[in-house]
Amino acid sequence: MSASRVAYNEPGWLDTLAAWVLALLWILPLAYAVWTAFHPAEFSTRFALAAPLTLDNFARAWAAAPFARYFLNTTLLVGMILVAQLVLSTLAAYAFARYTFRGRGIAFALVLVQLMIMPDILLVENYKTMARLGLVDTLLAIG
Repeated sequence: MSASRVAYNEPGWLDTLAAWVLALLWILPLAYAVWTAFHPAEFSTRFALAAPLTLDNFARAWAAAPFARYFLNTTLLVGMILVAQLVLSTLAAYAFARYTFRGRGIAFALVLVQLMIMPDILLVENYKTMARLGLVDTLLAIG
């Protein structure tokens, strides 16, 4: 009696070629963005290996907007959201795992339903709520 073998299809040369073509199509815009970032503007539309490298584009971008403030805002926002999510998720998980209470199944189902709702759907209503609370353009409104 022979042992049964699991049949699977090994990728052929055509599959491999298609994967490489798709990978190149995906990476080309990223490579172009990196190329133009480190070269002067006159080399953005023509490729030349001898083109001079420069960091002027980064200096101009840094001077054009207050990126230090943007970085601070992002760091504060991510920190607030991370702490709030960890605390609330841990407490909710403990309650659902360790305690038996009336309505536990419904409450857990509501938590799962809330996870399935895309945040984009609630964008307008969240903005209206923050406007009523006077929190528009504040970090607290985003977090």
